[in-house]
Amino acid sequence: MEASVTKAKNPQQAISSERKSIPWYIYSAVIATTCIITGLIWDISWHISIGRDGLFSPPHILMYIGGILAGFGGGYLMIKTTFFGSKEEREASVWFWWFRSPLSALFLVWGALAMMTSAPFDDWWHNAYGLDVKILSPPHAVLALGMVMVQLGGVMQLLTYQNQLQNTGNHSPEMEKKIRFSRILYIYTIGMLLAILFILSTEYLNRNYAHASIFYKIGCVMFPLILVASSKASKLKWPATTAAGFYMGINMFMLWVLPLFPAEPKLGPIINQITHYVPYKFPLLLIVPCFFTDLAFQKIKDKTLNDWWTSLIVGLVFFFSFLITEWFFAEFMFSSYAANWFFAADALGYNWNPDWEHRNSFYPWLEDSTTTLLTGLGIAAIFSVTFSRIGYWWGNWMKKVQR
Repeated sequence: MEASVTKAKNPQQAISSERKSIPWYIYSAVIATTCIITGLIWDISWHISIGRDGLFSPPHILMYIGGILAGFGGGYLMIKTTFFGSKEEREASVWFWWFRSPLSALFLVWGALAMMTSAPFDDWWHNAYGLDVKILSPPHAVLALGMVMVQLGGVMQLLTYQNQLQNTGNHSPEMEKKIRFSRILYIYTIGMLLAILFILSTEYLNRNYAHASIFYKIGCVMFPLILVASSKASKLKWPATTAAGFYMGINMFMLWVLPLFPAEPKLGPIINQITHYVPYKFPLLLIVPCFFTDLAFQKIKDKTLNDWWTSLIVGLVFFFSFLITEWFFAEFMFSSYAANWFFAADALGYNWNPDWEHRNSFYPWLEDSTTTLLTGLGIAAIFSVTFSRIGYWWGNWMKKVQR
């Protein structure tokens, strides 16, 4: 495979007029990312509420729709660029298997193919081995790879569109509205990316782990990388906070809506008789560290600091605000104050043991001593700074993406 990406010679040609409508494949990418994350959350709720599912269960169909939309939009761009694209468009594209393609379209098509491939594999796996014990079974690993690729493709597509609009040089009121809308859509796709990464890491990012360093090590690898990179590529005033708001919003929407619909367990053993969907867990309170991260960026914006010093400050700000927020928020989630419809901390799957002694406590076997915990948190802080620096570099590149 030979792949190369170059900057378009004349990116202004991509947006010829302020009256030009937003392309349909932009909406297609946004809808695809939304279908995938809502279908995934619904599927988890389905498993803890109903148990038995099949290849064409409603949550699966919703995820497949997302994959099909992503593949259709990305495939359209590949064919258009290869056979009908301008010289500038072809020169600014990625070469892969006799096709010229925008980088985002390549991600979308790859992701869609992986998702569609995983579907019959997953159905065979269940028929052969029964229910999955963990989230990332082999077929789910293929599905997860496809979903992440689609999410990254959506991010790249909205990033490209945002950058193209910003570089037209057109500052009319109509164009300014369109530019701002494209910035919001771009950050929305970042929020959906955060949501899927959270779910894929949920075995370590659940509240039972919140007094163990592994929780913060995982969080300080993923979140600073994505948030710093996306913030550098965005001109919104509060990009990380907005992305966290979208991430929390989609999770809380599903948390509150799903229990409104009836559901009945269809697979034993049935320990808890339920009549409605059991919601998935309340999201991380990520909006708090994201607020302080945005604030740190704003405070040091006009100071003559190099990228390393900026990454050090932003990374440590994220680490300490993330640590303090999640450490005490997890304690709150174990209290009786969180046992309500809003936080759903008392939700029980149909086959969960309500009397398990560690259901509402931190797992005591995760940290051997205070020294081990402090050492692990120190490593998490280093991760936060390191991946903030990588995110800073990545974000500088993302600001220049045109195709």
